[in-house]
Amino acid sequence: MMRILGYFLVIIGVLLGVYLLMALIGVTSYTEHLKGEKPSFLIVYYMGIIVAMIVLAVADFLLIRYGRRLIRKAKNKAQNISTGEKQL
Repeated sequence: MMRILGYFLVIIGVLLGVYLLMALIGVTSYTEHLKGEKPSFLIVYYMGIIVAMIVLAVADFLLIRYGRRLIRKAKNKAQNISTGEKQL
């Protein structure tokens, strides 16, 4: 069960990472709505995007790392059980 949950978290993390990259490319390439804005607004706008992307990227990294940890823990548990049975 832990292995399935781990794989699920890793898949969700990878998909979230792809989505974040697509969102970042979309936000930075679509600039028509920003024409005529003051430079101070543009600085705050792009800094907000950068901060949000960093926070979400860290959350994505932690999600993938936790999923891989669950997978590794399940594999180690299965190996311990199988080696324990062989010794008996």
